[in-house]
Amino acid sequence: MLPISPIPSSSLVVRARGARLRCLRTDEDKASYLSRLFDETYLRDIVESNHVRNDAQLSELVNAVSSSVGSFTNPQRLASTFRSVERADLSDPTIKKYLDYFQDAFLISSAKRYGVKGKQYIGTPLKYYFEDVGLRKARLGFRQQEETHIMENVIFNEPKVARLLLAHGLRIGHNT
Repeated sequence: MLPISPIPSSSLVVRARGARLRCLRTDEDKASYLSRLFDETYLRDIVESNHVRNDAQLSELVNAVSSSVGSFTNPQRLASTFRSVERADLSDPTIKKYLDYFQDAFLISSAKRYGVKGKQYIGTPLKYYFEDVGLRKARLGFRQQEETHIMENVIFNEPKVARLLLAHGLRIGHNT
């Protein structure tokens, strides 16, 4: 069995998109494919499945979450950002509902803050991470390349990847 790296490389993320992406030769073609995949598959499915009426605001919210991966936030903060920056009236409950849609579509995951001293989870704020860093990068047009946030996102996802591999009988880092 081939050794599996515990931290997925960018080529692993690209290979995970399937044969279609591997057939594309240029980085521009791959970027275009990932962008279309995000818009035409994920967002369209969320809009149609949940009967979202304002898909422009949904799209702006996913942009905001994409830009703030690994930062503490909550629906109230996002709503105030929409009011001040976007001049849009998007309520806290609507944002919460949209974030739930993203999680149900396996686009993002949330992480609660854990108080070590009190040994309990603290309700808000949360951190949101993308399930697929490549899709996040495609959503942002490959322009935001902050390594610390990307690494934090990869590290957040790693235990899930390891459990999935182990569930399918693959050993991480072994040559047998």
